[in-house]
Amino acid sequence: MLPPSSLVPPRTWRRKHETNSQEVNDNDFFISTDPKFLSAKAINDAFSMEFLYWAKPFPEEVLKQILAGSLCFGVYKRPSRLRDNEHKVDIEESDASRNNSQLSGENLSIDTESVEQVGFARLITDTITFAYLADVYILPAYQSCGLGSWLIDCIAETLSGSNMPYMRRVMLVAEEGKNERFYGDTLGVQAIGREERPEMGKLFVFLGRRGGVPSKTVSNA
Repeated sequence: MLPPSSLVPPRTWRRKHETNSQEVNDNDFFISTDPKFLSAKAINDAFSMEFLYWAKPFPEEVLKQILAGSLCFGVYKRPSRLRDNEHKVDIEESDASRNNSQLSGENLSIDTESVEQVGFARLITDTITFAYLADVYILPAYQSCGLGSWLIDCIAETLSGSNMPYMRRVMLVAEEGKNERFYGDTLGVQAIGREERPEMGKLFVFLGRRGGVPSKTVSNA
């Protein structure tokens, strides 16, 4: 079976913000499903951090296999000035449906060696009928930048009926409370089960919805 990343064309998102009443691109961050930007080391480093209490690092080859078998969304920070070297590649930006995730359509020239991966999420999916969202994080140093909401908005767009019209089920597991409400608002999922984890002192909620994410649940970033 082909990996999900080969079945779904790579997409890249940039945010827009207003400056002097004009809409301009935010060049500090971008989100992409292009696997060439993924850093297994950065992801494993994050999995070893205390804030990801539910995760543990994997052997590098195992993690690479996990990434290859998933549709991955990386959140990246890049320097304001891109270095001109042989690692520079062109990325064709995708069309996005929200104001602050809109892309201008021109190609971005991105130095793959200079970008820093600051966030991640992956869909375990056949890219047609089923998707399970897992391993969502933004590094603590960047959690005040609105990147988490933007990341889920991009995932919601990917899972929308216009992009995956034959989707039957979207699922994920979240901690009870604020995270449960957040995913309910952004992805339109509802609680379908609960699991208590005494060793963590946490209660987790299984969330799901039938069909793709409807357009009305895709909010502006």
